[in-house]
Amino acid sequence: MKPAVSPSASPARQPIASSNLAPGHRASELPWRVGLALIIILMLACYILASNSYWVGDDFNYVRPKDWGTVLNLFNPVNRLVFRPVHWALWAALYALFGTAPLGWHLVHYAMHATNIIWAALLMRQITGRKDLALLAAAFFAIQPAHPETVTWTGGQADLVFAFFWLPALWLWVRWRQGGGRRLWLIAGLLGFISMFGKEAALTLPIMSLWIDLIFGRDWLRWPGKRGAGWWRDWRLYARLLLDHSLFIAASGIYAGMRLFLVLIGHGGLMYGSAQLGFFSHPLAVLTGYTILSIGPWWVPSTVYDWPIWLQLSVVLVAAALVVAAIRWVGRVALFAVGWMGISLMLTLQAVANRWFYLPAVGLGLLLACVWIKLRDTLWQTELTRGNMGAPRGWRTRRFVLALPLALILAWWSILTLVHNDLWRQSGEVSRGLLNQIRTLVPAPPKPSTFYLANPPYGYKSVLLFHSGFGAAIGHVYNDWQDYTAYNIADAPGQVQAALSDPSKLGPN
Repeated sequence: MKPAVSPSASPARQPIASSNLAPGHRASELPWRVGLALIIILMLACYILASNSYWVGDDFNYVRPKDWGTVLNLFNPVNRLVFRPVHWALWAALYALFGTAPLGWHLVHYAMHATNIIWAALLMRQITGRKDLALLAAAFFAIQPAHPETVTWTGGQADLVFAFFWLPALWLWVRWRQGGGRRLWLIAGLLGFISMFGKEAALTLPIMSLWIDLIFGRDWLRWPGKRGAGWWRDWRLYARLLLDHSLFIAASGIYAGMRLFLVLIGHGGLMYGSAQLGFFSHPLAVLTGYTILSIGPWWVPSTVYDWPIWLQLSVVLVAAALVVAAIRWVGRVALFAVGWMGISLMLTLQAVANRWFYLPAVGLGLLLACVWIKLRDTLWQTELTRGNMGAPRGWRTRRFVLALPLALILAWWSILTLVHNDLWRQSGEVSRGLLNQIRTLVPAPPKPSTFYLANPPYGYKSVLLFHSGFGAAIGHVYNDWQDYTAYNIADAPGQVQAALSDPSKLGPN
């Protein structure tokens, strides 16, 4: 069942709730392609400043040579707190291609982000049937100020990697639901399975596909049940839905079952342990943090845990009121966008982190886009009703007033993203400078040697500087990961105490 659209209505002015691509939308793809190209150019303009930024934080643990045995062992799930072999294999591949030179790594990450922007746009277009809505949502997603922690920081690339397979899996699944061939369903299942090995957050895939189905599926060719009022009373429908979503369910079940089995037999663990349920101990702080993150100031959420309860509650209540108003005014597209954000945040609700907002930002972009386009379409219909379209001066003024807040948001986010990237670049330069100081102090250490490093600075302003990678950074100083061992005193007090009591036990120091 296709939504009713007046034959005389311009395709660009179809109702916001449209969910099928009208023939007119396929007449010319050039504006669509130009729009995507401009979005990617805007993204690159915000990121190019950090394209050669040096390694920081955990990067030093990953940017290092790996032999084939090590690469194959990445796919061994036993005795791991996390299991992300596709994510880890990308590190190995990038090192094989570019070594320790950061430029190639960053360019690949930018290309992956650009690809995810295209997948997000295609998915939103396929679901809503609106090119303008999809392009605007993709533009918001492209420059969301939280993203540099995912795209620029090499250690944070996990969300970038799993989204690279997760988004096209959903896109292909929707195309199949709308009438595409069985092959699309099978490829979607394969990509969904691969995404699970990028990051655990991909486990939300079957929930997201079901959410898409419940909101839009009754308009599509392959909906397996009734379409009219009371459709949900058909109990046979639910078995058919499970069958249609079975590949995604199986992929999530296999991954989750394997991890839980290893935990139960004592050969595995969960990275965050009981902290994964931390949301239930401080839900207001988490909701407040993600609310602030959604409007742009990426440096604020880390401070919300210290805010008074009344302030956290006020932020959450205001956000909830705005969301309810948007859903009531716009309809199911806004409802879908809010659900997208909630589902994609499900497994990371124990805290707030910029990199965890990567996929939720697709839903945020859709929400902002559908509200703005609803405003535009409402103004268009009002002008048609009043017969004012022949008065170009007044119409142009109103269009300018409408476009101004949109332009301001995009400009504000672009500036914030640029600043965020510049901080990662600056942090990399500080990291490079500190390692050069070590090289200057000890230009030619004997082989083998053991270094003991104390008090590495954890952060630079509001971004990361050193973390667990400080010890591994010695390998980068001398381009030698075999002859030199390094201990960070804070992380390895036992080795330090042993060296102080009898250095000869540990060899040259």
